[in-house]
Amino acid sequence: MSSIVGFQGMPNAAHYAATKAYVQVLAEALYVELSPLGIDVLASAPGPTNSGFAARAGMRMGKVLSPAGLARPTLDALGRRSTVLPGFLSKLLTYSLIPLPRGVRVRIMVLELKVPLGDDWAALRSLVPVFLTYVLSFVFLGIYWVNRHHMLQTVEQVSGGVLWANLHLLFWLSLVPFVTGWMDENHFAAVPTAL
Repeated sequence: MSSIVGFQGMPNAAHYAATKAYVQVLAEALYVELSPLGIDVLASAPGPTNSGFAARAGMRMGKVLSPAGLARPTLDALGRRSTVLPGFLSKLLTYSLIPLPRGVRVRIMVLELKVPLGDDWAALRSLVPVFLTYVLSFVFLGIYWVNRHHMLQTVEQVSGGVLWANLHLLFWLSLVPFVTGWMDENHFAAVPTAL
């Protein structure tokens, strides 16, 4: 059993994400190795699932996948591919971050959109500033990343200088979630907003 966190890492649960990444890579390799022998290997990589773990860990989770919602697509994928992402949320969370480099994906995860402690619209009001900060970071990074891809499509040959310039851009882009989070925490104070 893999997890969507195996594809991007997860701050404050690095050991869990690393374990799931190991399971994911192992399953992908074994799928290729054992297919000629008629042995099927599949990594099921769900998102939040109602397994009882969150309750035991004292965590609140929003929309989660039911055990049946996990089992059905997993069994359907067996023998057809090496990985399945059961449920819409698993696919959305995984594929929405794939265009970004791994370092940026992990930093976006730091924003930690927490599940509110209520079941009405008023409970979501407290999350609006954090969510807007997340959206601002994501849009800003997305614009840079798309423009970078368009620019690199015109290049016929990449030199070491281009790679170093790309790494330089990536470093500064990786700080965007930190700066926008700082701006949000300080209610748009002058210095964080200027950065």
